[in-house]
Amino acid sequence: MSALAVAWLAIEISSPAQRGLAVGAAIAAYTLPGAAGVFLRPILGRLDPSRLLLFHCGLRAMCLGAVVLLAWTGELAIGAYVALLAGSAVLVSWNSAARYTLVAETLDEPLRLSGNALLEMLLNAGLIAGPAAAGLITASTGATTVLAIDAVTWLVYGACVALARPSSSQGSELAPEAGTQSGFRMILGNPVLLGFLLLTLAFYLSTDPSRSPYRSS
Repeated sequence: MSALAVAWLAIEISSPAQRGLAVGAAIAAYTLPGAAGVFLRPILGRLDPSRLLLFHCGLRAMCLGAVVLLAWTGELAIGAYVALLAGSAVLVSWNSAARYTLVAETLDEPLRLSGNALLEMLLNAGLIAGPAAAGLITASTGATTVLAIDAVTWLVYGACVALARPSSSQGSELAPEAGTQSGFRMILGNPVLLGFLLLTLAFYLSTDPSRSPYRSS
């Protein structure tokens, strides 16, 4: 839902003269800081997946909650809005990696493929239904309500992570060197991983931006 609400709230709190810049800055702030998260590896790389996810959920909920409170009190300026969105997105890349790692740690090996498939299906369902739901809520109560709901969902996400327990068979199945070996070195040393990374990069660079869910017109 935030794909629509982030851009719409930027329109609501900005003047007509600065709306284009405000929307662009808000969308960039909500997505780009995740790329900088790789530089936090010396700190975050030592944490287990569940703790990483809890940090990310807490950061998202706190920053989006602050946006909602400022908006409801009429004190939300575009500068503070962009800064809070950027803060909420710092751990995005770690969230994606830790999510699938937690599935591997929680489920026994025969169930991991099905578990990841179910997780991916739910994520895609959210991408389809989320903007439509956000549009209905925004039309009736405003984009701030959508972000308030979004903040609550991050708390629910964190609660689910806190309840997850490692599989009884989980142990040495996952490669122990993964936590100590440089991620970049692993990718560069594996032609399959490197090729997949380059192919993914080429795909997203060639994607038509007009089809982005963030487009507000």
